[in-house]
Amino acid sequence: MKFMPIITVILTLFLFNFALASDYQSYDKKGGYGYSEQKYNDNVYIVTYKDELNVTPQYVNDMVFLRSAELTLEKGFAYFTVKKAVSNNNKINKARFGQGSSPDVGAFKSRARRKSELRIEFHKIKPEGDSFQANMMAASLKEEYQINNP
Repeated sequence: MKFMPIITVILTLFLFNFALASDYQSYDKKGGYGYSEQKYNDNVYIVTYKDELNVTPQYVNDMVFLRSAELTLEKGFAYFTVKKAVSNNNKINKARFGQGSSPDVGAFKSRARRKSELRIEFHKIKPEGDSFQANMMAASLKEEYQINNP
């Protein structure tokens, strides 16, 4: 039973991460987290997911893959490949704030965010090389993180 405290701590940390995770949603400028996508060309999109620093880098990476899988299915494709991946999970975004006679005029407020970005290409049939089956990935990640959106 000497391993019981270690198992308890690991399980607590695992569950704590789920409690801190933001709701899976499209990007909200006010809240500063969520997913977004931008069309790069006909079958290529750039998908981004941003969240608070209190979630793990793995969570942010999984959410960008989830959105990539969903977008692939929305566009009528079955598979996607990753053309480029960028992960900056400890980035500090600085934005100006303050107007008028506030003592904060011209000050910078730091807002820490984790961010993961993929450039993906859609495919109707399984391409050669590394690819992801969108419906399997979406179902797996939704189950793992208990996400119930359609």
